[in-house]
Amino acid sequence: MSDHPTRRVPHVLHFAPDGTGAGLHTEAIDLFRIGRLSVDRASTVEFDEESQVWEVRDFSGHRLFTHPSRRACLDWERRHFDHPIPAPTINHHPLTPHSQPSTPSQP
Repeated sequence: MSDHPTRRVPHVLHFAPDGTGAGLHTEAIDLFRIGRLSVDRASTVEFDEESQVWEVRDFSGHRLFTHPSRRACLDWERRHFDHPIPAPTINHHPLTPHSQPSTPSQP
């Protein structure tokens, strides 16, 4: 039996206003249909011979997670990086201090 919980994590792509997208690579989404790709690694999952565990490291080399199971590291990586970003909160404050919210007219 596995010593880590299995849970389905959605495949998520994040898009900036300029159209640039980012997300973990997956074969579940045909990224070539979107257009030309430029790929930069956000993390690596590699075996450390000295400690005898798999390690997840970020793009700058900082160790983020370790586990004896490579699958556990891959699952952790997906849970850590592949999560939806909440929609921005709409600012309901008036644009100027003198603005008043509009109210429906009474019949």
